[in-house]
Amino acid sequence: MDRFPQRAEKRRALLWAFGSFALFLIGWTAWVFCHRRWQIPDLIPGYFSPGDVFWWAAALALIAVNRQRLQIAPGQMLGKLPAARLLLPFFGAMLLYDGAVMLVQYGGFHINMEHNLLHLLLQFFLVALQEELLFRGFFYNVLAYAMPQGRANLVSALFFLLIHLPGWIMGGSSLAAILTTGAGIFVLGLVFGWLFGKSRSLWTPILAHLLWDVCARLL
Repeated sequence: MDRFPQRAEKRRALLWAFGSFALFLIGWTAWVFCHRRWQIPDLIPGYFSPGDVFWWAAALALIAVNRQRLQIAPGQMLGKLPAARLLLPFFGAMLLYDGAVMLVQYGGFHINMEHNLLHLLLQFFLVALQEELLFRGFFYNVLAYAMPQGRANLVSALFFLLIHLPGWIMGGSSLAAILTTGAGIFVLGLVFGWLFGKSRSLWTPILAHLLWDVCARLL
């Protein structure tokens, strides 16, 4: 019998985090391969695919099974309102970054008017919801139960980066593109994790994720 039950529970939390991520990465890689090879159609065109079903099922099952091993309980992280005091500085920094990118690429401000804004908002809201539910709601959350928050954020941001690799590699992205885009994804993962840890509301990183994706498409 373990003399230190809390230590043993933290070890189990780490096993769940690393083991479930390895299995999820394998499953997601298989889905990306099958989707690219056979062009599997969406269940709801433009919004919801069989891959999304896999993502949602994994997120909800992992949170339900490990609800006692999460640093922030499911009811709290989903029931608490987003923190505007954290989102406003993020939004300002994002606009400064996008403005600088537009000046370098276009020599001035440019907005892509070809997209339907409502379609983008709904599409990227669903993406942000499922990605944050899994990577911050579960992976960061269970890691932060077993280790210091800063280290948990680093590991969960690395997980967030690695899950993008199958799509980039099978999509034919160059090594330079993978490295530069991967660095950005890793930093965003750190920011989203920090927002979640500070606000203890999953809606804070969800809204930040949504804003980033929509602005990246429009600007």
